[in-house]
Amino acid sequence: MVQTFHAHICFSADETILATTVRENIIEALPQLTYIGPLTPIPICSHTKPMFEIHIPAFIKNYALACIDGLRE
Repeated sequence: MVQTFHAHICFSADETILATTVRENIIEALPQLTYIGPLTPIPICSHTKPMFEIHIPAFIKNYALACIDGLRE
């Protein structure tokens, strides 16, 4: 059974300030996350856009996804 889900929050290069704010809001709203990666402002490896990664414990997956959707708006 999956214990942790990995999510990549991608953004365009001109959305760096917004991505920083969204990342900070996710950190505040979801203290249960087991990992919050740094904001990577350039495409890296197979990722074609700047991004940051988070690890979501399986037991809060649905709550976390709903929370992230709300924070994106």
